[in-house]
Amino acid sequence: MATGGATPSYPNANCTSGQDQTCNDDPAISALYGQCEADGYCVCNDGYCASPSTGKCTTTDQCVCYSPTQNIDKAYVDRAFGCNCKSQTDQPYCGIDSSGLRVYLTCTSSNVWQSGDTSNCH
Repeated sequence: MATGGATPSYPNANCTSGQDQTCNDDPAISALYGQCEADGYCVCNDGYCASPSTGKCTTTDQCVCYSPTQNIDKAYVDRAFGCNCKSQTDQPYCGIDSSGLRVYLTCTSSNVWQSGDTSNCH
């Protein structure tokens, strides 16, 4: 039974409906980690989760959420995308993602980190 999966706070995986293998974050894996919904989002099987950076299904150790201001030695900023934050206390954050690109994160009203306009970085 499929559980979890991507929500609008995660990037759309752009998977192909009916081709569940397009939900695997690693295309070399032959097992099916999830199912592709008609809207292009993946719903991940038990034991797997949607990657915060791709929206595709991967192993749970790859979906650990980090605050962009804590544990930064253990994760790039893009690992904070879609993770919980507190909109009243967490300030916007500029940093570098795993591709070496500048990222601007803001805490949304639904209390998740969302990428924003990098021109806000100084």
